[in-house]
Amino acid sequence: MTPEPSSPAVAIASPVVAAPARPDMRLLGLLALGHMIVDVNQRSLAALLPLLKSTLALSYTATGGIVLVTSVASSLIQPVFGYFADRTARRWLLPLSVLLSTIGLGLIGLAPSYQVVLVLVVITGIGVAAFHP
Repeated sequence: MTPEPSSPAVAIASPVVAAPARPDMRLLGLLALGHMIVDVNQRSLAALLPLLKSTLALSYTATGGIVLVTSVASSLIQPVFGYFADRTARRWLLPLSVLLSTIGLGLIGLAPSYQVVLVLVVITGIGVAAFHP
């Protein structure tokens, strides 16, 4: 024998629907701004290559080496930052990465030698790699 629907023994559970959480637009805006700054810093290096080539009397091979170093620096180290980002939350790394990429790119114009340019490009690449995970 089955109870009738109007019987108190049968209760129809209505699901409780929670209101969706509103995203923090200020935080998302800061994250988007930081991402834009880091990506612009990395892509701006291409615009500096003709100036670096003429100022430091670089060959095309040396100029291409700058591009290679920036790609390798940001691409190879990014999985390391991703690994640590998956293990622990390091929110302080976001502003630090923006600062590193900005300082690295900003000081390239003052670099007295090719070796210093490469070091600054690596610093920029580390900043880019640290931001993305």
